[in-house]
Amino acid sequence: MERQDMVKHDEQLVVLSKAAQSASQRSEWTCADAMRAAGFRHLSRNDMWVDSEGHMVMPHTAWKVLPETSAARIKHEAAKQAEMDAWDTVELHEKGYSGWNRFYLVLNNNGHIHRSMSCSTCYPTTTYSFLTGLSGTDDATVVADQGEILCSVCFPDAPVAWTMGESKASIAAKAERAAAKVAREAAKAAKAERNLVTYDDGPVPDTGDRWCDLSKLTDARSYLDSAVCYGGDRFPHKDRVARALAVKLGTTPEKLIAKYEKKYR
Repeated sequence: MERQDMVKHDEQLVVLSKAAQSASQRSEWTCADAMRAAGFRHLSRNDMWVDSEGHMVMPHTAWKVLPETSAARIKHEAAKQAEMDAWDTVELHEKGYSGWNRFYLVLNNNGHIHRSMSCSTCYPTTTYSFLTGLSGTDDATVVADQGEILCSVCFPDAPVAWTMGESKASIAAKAERAAAKVAREAAKAAKAERNLVTYDDGPVPDTGDRWCDLSKLTDARSYLDSAVCYGGDRFPHKDRVARALAVKLGTTPEKLIAKYEKKYR
């Protein structure tokens, strides 16, 4: 069999398996509906079904107390048959599998690649990604494509270096996060620069108010606005702030002050 045929076979296996899993889920849902229709209660804390007297019952058979004409029973029996048919289709499809290499990536931060989903280092709750695009290839091709993350149990003859590396996806993700961080910092610096007012004639004026920082554009504008509005000795830095703001905004101190004066006429 050509490798492309192996890939197509395994890709179809994924499709059929997902359909079968969905059928199993629907069967469980209709079973629960049938159990409730039969008068049984589900105790979610213990994940068990009980009858009216509190005795545990088996959900996969207890629903059969329903009449054969019951809508809930008919619906569940149809779903159960669909489930069995779906898994029979998977089994029939797998008769075309002749033992070529398959690879499964564990879906977590430090996931390794396994030869099967029954590795002793994994758990019943472990989730995998079936790397169908690599079906029929050798170990070296997998390492070149995914990184040096082979399971040492599934690949006992693999070089140690092939089992102790980092996935290419993880490396790419780290690089992406690093680039995003640089971009955020650059944007932050650019924003700070846009909001920065510099004073060529000396240090930043000190207003004595810790809430007013005249090196910030918004504070400097607010200060000049108040200075024009109220005037007097309360705003001794009016002229310096006007000059610095004029340079920042590409205008002249006179035009800037006139703009604020017009506001209060």
